[in-house]
Amino acid sequence: MQPHDEDVISIDGFTYHVHLLTEQQQKHVSDIRRSDALIDHHRFSVHVTNLYKTRLLDELGEMLKEDGKK
Repeated sequence: MQPHDEDVISIDGFTYHVHLLTEQQQKHVSDIRRSDALIDHHRFSVHVTNLYKTRLLDELGEMLKEDGKK
């Protein structure tokens, strides 16, 4: 049976079972996971913002083309 991702953490090629760590170490694991989630959220936000910017640039280009300014 494979351990769930939340049950273990891998650091420097070693896998540790979180429930066997000290309370302070478990808090670090929790903070690491929250940091990862925040990083993922920001990456998604940047991706969406870039898509929106690209769409706006395309639309502006079309508007300028229609007005004969391009």
